[in-house]
Amino acid sequence: MKRRDKQDQIQLLNQRQLAWMVSTVLISGGLLSVPKALIEVGKLDAWFSQLAGMAYAFFIAYFFYQCARKFPGKNLYEIVFELCGRFFGGVINAVFLLYIWLLLVRDTRGFTDFMNSTLLLRTPEEFVMLLFTLVLAYYCKSSVEVPVRVNDLMFPLFLFVMFSFPFLLTNEFAFERLEPILGSGLATVGEANALPVGWYADCLIAGAFLHTVSTSRQIHSAIKFGVAISAVGLTMLLFLCITVLGSSVAARTMYPNYTLVEQIHITDYLDRLELVLFSIWLPSFILKCCFIFTSVLIGLNAYTKRDGQKLYNQQFAWFLQVTTLMAFHSVVEVFDFGNYGSLFTTAVLQLPFLLLLLVLLLRRKTADVELEADRATREREQHQQADSNKQGLWITKIKARTWSRLTLLVMALCATTIAIGGMLGMDSARIGGICGLVYAVLLPSTIFTTYMEFRSVREASLKPEQHKKHEQKLA
Repeated sequence: MKRRDKQDQIQLLNQRQLAWMVSTVLISGGLLSVPKALIEVGKLDAWFSQLAGMAYAFFIAYFFYQCARKFPGKNLYEIVFELCGRFFGGVINAVFLLYIWLLLVRDTRGFTDFMNSTLLLRTPEEFVMLLFTLVLAYYCKSSVEVPVRVNDLMFPLFLFVMFSFPFLLTNEFAFERLEPILGSGLATVGEANALPVGWYADCLIAGAFLHTVSTSRQIHSAIKFGVAISAVGLTMLLFLCITVLGSSVAARTMYPNYTLVEQIHITDYLDRLELVLFSIWLPSFILKCCFIFTSVLIGLNAYTKRDGQKLYNQQFAWFLQVTTLMAFHSVVEVFDFGNYGSLFTTAVLQLPFLLLLLVLLLRRKTADVELEADRATREREQHQQADSNKQGLWITKIKARTWSRLTLLVMALCATTIAIGGMLGMDSARIGGICGLVYAVLLPSTIFTTYMEFRSVREASLKPEQHKKHEQKLA
């Protein structure tokens, strides 16, 4: 009853909105400085670099799954207080808030430097940063509902434009620039896989919104689906940077993705499309920072036991302005912190505390509300499987747990493919090419497996009357 009363006062998010949020956080920020560093480290094999970060994000999704099972209706900060008490819980939450604040400072300064070096060359960076923080304060003054609803409109368009790049750049491809595939050795690919872990760790901000999603299984499947979309999208962009620009040019370019977009030419008349595509990316990046800023405000509310965000909104917007101006002296420092410092802060400020909290969570008893939800879900799955047997739809007979295992199997096969190619690709170009082709087929299939898990959980979570309406809508 307490969970229902609290949910009545909170704007609930659905699975799709949480998945879109995670994808927006990972993709929009990863388009700026990450490709340059990955291509510098991974060279021709930089497009194999997303697997380790994807695996770490799946670990965070599992951690949130356990959080929601043991403490339904609470966000990460409240759960930490419940597990560790007011003092030690306050210390851990302070570490998480420091980590998230560093992410926000990193992205704010990265955006400012990008604008000053590409579009607004003569505008003072302080003015650009001021406008950016004012937009954040405006969007985050009420609740997460505002940026989430805007993201519902912008993210599908952003995703469509991003996945249309291979077709827009068809005449610029040169697959010879990839060869020899996996010829740099396993150590180089391993180093390239280590860097994105710090960026995929941004998924931590989803913990501030655990209380806005109905069940733990929805949280788990939504985050995994969003991570899979991000991993495939970023891999595709790295692949395009290498095949269109070449690894040496892309590594020397400050913003390879922006240079990549500049290569799009549709006939002799449609030029300068980077300005149009920038107008689609910009709202997504602002929304990412809105989600991060909102998670900070929710963390402060956990200390003061308040519900509104308006009290701290303007003050922390000005604090963001000041700390961002004082944090870095040059764009080189921003790049180094974003690409290498993020991995260090993840290893020091995030991973040890997540492991500690996970151990404490596994020792707790699952909440009765979640046990009841699991029982109802199993009954609906059996009912849906019986309907599928009558209709002969074999793919709907597979349960969400099976799809989850298939996703892990595909990721394990991707890791095996990289390992084989990394060890043998230096001596045999054919083996490297085969392993690259297998990887290019396996990694996108994670979108399908995570989506099917996402879909199975969504349908199993519907109430009987909702399920009937959903079937009528599909018919």
